[in-house]
Amino acid sequence: MVPIYRSPLLPPGAHTLKLRVTGDKNPASRGQTIRPAYLNVLE
Repeated sequence: MVPIYRSPLLPPGAHTLKLRVTGDKNPASRGQTIRPAYLNVLE
């Protein structure tokens, strides 16, 4: 997998990740479900 976003400013510690559903989608998509497979935290 390739990282989608990497923050150079995020300090060590606890953080909250929020996913926002906008209603927009790729026309090639067959559905409207968000199913994150995993979250990889690199230290």
